Amino acid sequence: MEPWSNLQGKVVMVTGASSGFGRELCMDLAKAGCKVIAAARRMDRLTSLCEEINNCIQAGELISAPKPGSINTCRAAAVELDVAGHGEVIKLAVAKAWNCFGRIDALVNNAGVRGGTKSSLYLSEEEWNVVVRTNLTGSWLVSKYVGLRMVEAVQEGCIINISSSAGTSRTVVHGAIAYGSSKTGLNKMTKCMAFELGKHNIRVNSISPDIFLSEITESLMKQDWLKNVAARTGPLKAFLTSDPALTSLVRYLIHDSSNYVTGNNFIVDAGFSLPALPIFSSLALKKMKPWSKLEGKVVMVTGASSGLGRELCIDLANAGCKVVAAARRMDRLKSLCEEINQFVDASELAYAPKPGSIRYRAAAVELDVAGDSEAIRLAVEKAWKCFGRIDTLINNAGVRGGTKSSLYLSEEEWNDVVRTNLTGSWLVSKYVGLCMVRELQGGCIINISSAAGLNRTQIHGSLAYSSSKSGLNSMTKVMALELGKHNIRVNSISPGLFPSEITESLMKKEWLKDVCARTVPLKTFLKSDPALTSLIRYLIHDSSEYVTGNVFVVDAGFTLPGQALRMEAWSHLDGKVVMVTGASSGFGRQLCVDLAKAGCKVIAAARRTNRLRSLCEEINSSPHALELTKTHMWED
Repeated sequence: MEPWSNLQGKVVMVTGASSGFGRELCMDLAKAGCKVIAAARRMDRLTSLCEEINNCIQAGELISAPKPGSINTCRAAAVELDVAGHGEVIKLAVAKAWNCFGRIDALVNNAGVRGGTKSSLYLSEEEWNVVVRTNLTGSWLVSKYVGLRMVEAVQEGCIINISSSAGTSRTVVHGAIAYGSSKTGLNKMTKCMAFELGKHNIRVNSISPDIFLSEITESLMKQDWLKNVAARTGPLKAFLTSDPALTSLVRYLIHDSSNYVTGNNFIVDAGFSLPALPIFSSLALKKMKPWSKLEGKVVMVTGASSGLGRELCIDLANAGCKVVAAARRMDRLKSLCEEINQFVDASELAYAPKPGSIRYRAAAVELDVAGDSEAIRLAVEKAWKCFGRIDTLINNAGVRGGTKSSLYLSEEEWNDVVRTNLTGSWLVSKYVGLCMVRELQGGCIINISSAAGLNRTQIHGSLAYSSSKSGLNSMTKVMALELGKHNIRVNSISPGLFPSEITESLMKKEWLKDVCARTVPLKTFLKSDPALTSLIRYLIHDSSEYVTGNVFVVDAGFTLPGQALRMEAWSHLDGKVVMVTGASSGFGRQLCVDLAKAGCKVIAAARRTNRLRSLCEEINSSPHALELTKTHMWED
């Protein structure tokens, strides 16, 4: 426990500083000796806050007030900032904030909104956009522009994102789909930026508080039912009775004593979220019935014009489903539907219709999931009318986006990815779900996520993609919680790498095969079909009626080691000369072989020359696909 009560001279920018926790944080940090940049929309409140802090300094009331006669007794400055605003406006506000004291040592992204507590089916697109724009996009943009300033100034720094327990995998809250998804995305953003900015000595962490006493929660915390629930489920009985001490945790993360701490999500909730009561703990794969036959099920597949989406449509039709193929490219969809319906006519499908039944099994609907809400609603209505119902929706449409650092990604690129992968998936789910509820029928929603959206995996240049997929997983859990009463199940699938149009060139790389051979538990990785279609068949089938709220990871265990998947050129070290001591056995020997494979010239040094000779002979005669350079032995 180092003395982080004293943060003399640190410059900290706090967003959402005009009231609540943001205001309290500014006061606390000023008392600890920080210079504070208070940022928010309401300048009148910010001005009052800064006057209060600076008056306390002049009166010597702050713990670490400047000495009498010091050059500058101003410790707080106000900057107008709307984190839901346009990127260029945020950039200018950050520049103004930086100029207040000539630098920023720490940024606290505290600004956020809760939004209304509406079911995912009745939330409007405008309400969704306000929450996601403020809590996720806004936090990234402020972090981006502060981060760029830190990099340009060649100074170390710290970013702290104020998240929520609603964004953790432990907790799912009714009516919080936008809020929960945005906070889950924020936690993923924290990890991605920590991963990318570490080389600049910029640390990034998040804090996930639960309910604590504030203006917003004052009336809620007086409710007897909440106290009763807390008494029965909260491990620490201090819950609702003591200060969660968020300010002291923020002080610690700003202090230099935490310079080894990055990429963490600190949960501050007295253990309240540990029981995870609302989460449907499903007995996955409890009943292994013959789900190869799905006769009569109607399935809508987005992103159906190519890749996995197209493959899914054909496979599901072969299993007896009626398929609504949805995408932007109608020419490809028509070709797909003609192919399926020709199979039906020729009775080439495994479960072709009986003579005299309706002959066609596939219909095409034009749908751009990145389009506006009304266009998506109309497309869903059209899809519903194709066969009179939809039993299952598969949200497969998605984009990867460019591979740029979080600091150099444009706002347009961010918006394209988040709009398609997260907002679009929610809107399609919303309107299909409303149709299911209206018709009093059960149903199933399957979201195609990615291993990049898991806590296990961080990938350079994938900030928007990873954050959107992490948010999609949270959306899955919230909708599973909310729609269970309508007998609608919601699950997601997170595949790792598998053969596709997008990954074709990557999967031919020797370095990837080498990494996989060393790290992936199942040696079938990259060699066998990941069987996504069979998992989807299972989730559609009635035998999975007890399965909801799950994220199924399909990656041969690739993400289990939690390796940082740096898609960089360090796999080739041609021409480097490396001397390795202790090379005759164990890690030293393994290292020599690995470096030789990467193109290094290796000098193997140890006492046991017989082992060294054997090692060098093995390397120099290796038939490995990478050309090994000659390796020399160094004796004592």
